[in-house]
Amino acid sequence: MDKVSVELSALWIYPLKSARGIPLAAAEITPFGFKNDRRWMLVDTAGHFLSQRELPLMAQLEMELTPHGLSCRYQASLCHIPFLKQTPSVKTVRLWRSEVPAWVYPNTINQWFSDHLKVTCQLVYMPDSTFRETNPRYAPGQQVSFADGYPYLLANQSTLDTLNQHLNKGGHPPVTIEHFRPNMVFEGDTAYGEYHWKTLHLPALPKANTPPYRFEVVKPCERCVMVNNNPSSGERSQEPLRTLHKYNRFQDKVIFGQNACSPNQTGRLIVGMKGYIYVH
Repeated sequence: MDKVSVELSALWIYPLKSARGIPLAAAEITPFGFKNDRRWMLVDTAGHFLSQRELPLMAQLEMELTPHGLSCRYQASLCHIPFLKQTPSVKTVRLWRSEVPAWVYPNTINQWFSDHLKVTCQLVYMPDSTFRETNPRYAPGQQVSFADGYPYLLANQSTLDTLNQHLNKGGHPPVTIEHFRPNMVFEGDTAYGEYHWKTLHLPALPKANTPPYRFEVVKPCERCVMVNNNPSSGERSQEPLRTLHKYNRFQDKVIFGQNACSPNQTGRLIVGMKGYIYVH
């Protein structure tokens, strides 16, 4: 089996599902994926998850990790979201085909989000005791947070560069990797090479006392209208989805990036790590 040498060029987490991401210099591996990645989520009164698909203004929710929790800014307004120390009220929430228990935040925080997003909603948190399974058809027995389907999303910088070349030829402005919300971005492979990725290997850090890190590539990530949202304002256009439809399709689905899982339960990745990917 052939392999490609790559470098980890960016790390991202998205603590609140569908809010802005946070770039990191280093990320900790946990059973859910990266630490604090999509452990928080907004739900409607029926417990169904909310996202930028129906609420593009969520792109204006700017997140920051603090020693005591999260800080969420919407324009000039700021909301402090503490880490929950004990079990508050519990609610069953629904995310695609999953129904899992989650902890509900107090009404003062829920009202802040409801006022700014103009929809009645609640903020919930996935505790360590909750187990949400990935799609058993592709990754049976694997755990995932409130991410759409899998704990890690991998992206190839060369594919983004090629997409921007196509957008430029069509008279459209370039897009950033933030449109696609990956956890890891890699350099070193050719454009579209990620659709042949099978297994990612990254070395353990010196003195980390862990085996080398391995990530199993599960399936390409199907894309929806959310990639057309400006990642800072939420303003929606027709690109890049229209151009992706011409160049990035798999089994008649528009794709960008690869979903992945990992047997590693602990560890730490840093930007600049070099590794390799087995391809098929």
